[in-house]
Amino acid sequence: PHFGMAVICFILFLTFLDNTVISATLSDVQSGLHAGVAQLQWVVSGYALAFASLMLMAGTLGDLYGRKKLMLVGVVIFCGGSVLSALADSTNVLIAGRVVMGVGAACSEPGTLSMIRHLYPNRRRRARALGIWAAVSGLALALGPVIGGVLVGLWSWRAVFWFNLIFGIGALVAAAIVLPENSDPSRARLDIPGFI
Repeated sequence: PHFGMAVICFILFLTFLDNTVISATLSDVQSGLHAGVAQLQWVVSGYALAFASLMLMAGTLGDLYGRKKLMLVGVVIFCGGSVLSALADSTNVLIAGRVVMGVGAACSEPGTLSMIRHLYPNRRRRARALGIWAAVSGLALALGPVIGGVLVGLWSWRAVFWFNLIFGIGALVAAAIVLPENSDPSRARLDIPGFI
């Protein structure tokens, strides 16, 4: 279970990191793509909005069709959004890429908590794993601006998205190999009106 926990934390770190990593790149994005303030706000908010609004629905889909499966799909979508963002030639394309990344993060992240329950059936070990999960999410949010600043300093704002792609591919391969599949279709149902 420790390898599985490491992979879960890796995916969690990437998805939470992208909530704050972009903040250090905004001035570089503004000068590179001639973005206005409202567009820069959407570069930040597009990811967070897609991530937050789709997370509960994605959790239910993971219960129905398999948490590992949805997590892998989410990482692929996240990587696709990273490529779109890295190659963006306008702010609107960058915003679209960030939204796609948010959709991928929403698909990936809910399964991380559910997987912990299956990796650690013992309550005491599960409580410790949940503490690690919480620490990693907080660490990712805190390190986002630092990592973003380093990457911009080394190259440009595009480096942030190539970073996401490289580590996203690593997470995808590791998750496909290490994580077990599990689902709980008897308890789940899609609540479309509730989601809307």
